[in-house]
Amino acid sequence: MIGGGAAGVEVLLAMRHGLAGVAAEFVLFSELPVLAGHGARRRMARILGERGVTVHSGRKVVAAGENGIELEGGERFEAQATIWATGAYAPSWIAQSGLATDARGFVAVSDTLQSQSRPEIFAAGDVATVIGEPGPNPAFSP
Repeated sequence: MIGGGAAGVEVLLAMRHGLAGVAAEFVLFSELPVLAGHGARRRMARILGERGVTVHSGRKVVAAGENGIELEGGERFEAQATIWATGAYAPSWIAQSGLATDARGFVAVSDTLQSQSRPEIFAAGDVATVIGEPGPNPAFSP
């Protein structure tokens, strides 16, 4: 798994559960610390370790191909399958909507998930950011 955010960790653990009993090795690569900006980082690191997941954080993946992946600096890892789950990006329609946004283009919402510019509109998930909360996209976080 390439990507140590919420989506990468969730998909990796779901695959690990679904393939229980199958001889497979699960490895997570993340340029940032796993779940950077989330409050559950330490707990999740423990859970990943308990599930036998090897974590390589602070290492940027620069290429993925048929036989594996390559990290910045040239180190290579063999892999039969690679899944990318990296970064959320604001869809282009948000900028055209006239709604207030954060610096990355996500809908700016309050802690009640109401648009800061149009309180009758609610937004959550990969299109919104709770302004004033820590983390990369708190409206997506549990």
